[in-house]
This record gives sequence, structure tokens and C-alpha cells, in this order.
Amino acid sequence: MITHPGGIARLLYYPRAKPFQPKTSKEPEIGLGAHSDYECFTLLLSSPAPGLEILKPSGHWHQATPVPNSFIVNVADFLMR
Repeated sequence: MITHPGGIARLLYYPRAKPFQPKTSKEPEIGLGAHSDYECFTLLLSSPAPGLEILKPSGHWHQATPVPNSFIVNVADFLMR
């Protein structure tokens, strides 16, 4: 029934970023590259800054529009079996 005994819960805190400003130069961006979350699910507090993208089955990226005062629940690899 389960192929991974036990589980891990991690709480990560990321300090508030500066208010979003459209990028006008080639400065390095802050953030994570394309990845998948490997455990059960991920809870994210919505942020007004853009950045979260979803990879569609077509292989194209779709920007997730932030909803104020909400949480985003990402189903992770563990539940995709």
C-alpha cells in the first residue's frame, strides 16, 4: 500500500521579498528553477508577486495568477503515483 515508510514534514520560511518591479536589466533573478516537490503536498501562502508557473501536459508553462489572502496546494510527486 505504501512504498515510502514514514514521511517528512518541513517548514520553510522565506523572508519577504522587495516589492515587485518589472525587470529592466540583466540582473540575476531570485527564485527556484523548474522542479517538482517530492513529498505528499506543498502549501504556499499566496504572494502578489508573480513567479509561480505550472507545467501543462502540453509542455508549455502557464503563469499561476495570485489570489490575495489564499493558500496554494501543490500535489507533489508522492501522490502522483
